[in-house]
Amino acid sequence: MRWGIRKELDGVITDDPKLFLEVRDGWHEGVKERFGIMVWLGVLRINLFALVFGFLFRRKFGFGDKKMFFRPTVED
Repeated sequence: MRWGIRKELDGVITDDPKLFLEVRDGWHEGVKERFGIMVWLGVLRINLFALVFGFLFRRKFGFGDKKMFFRPTVED
């Protein structure tokens, strides 16, 4: 029901109209629902992966160390 109110639908199909009226009356425009702990853990997981893979990428390719991506060939 909250999703339908948030998306400003014209109607909601429900078998409990009193519950809908309670939800609608308790809804305040501009109030956003808070993020749950699982959302925050997902954000933390993605940031951790980015940190680890960024470190591994810099270690392999040496960004900032002035390393070259190829070895110059030495001609005899």
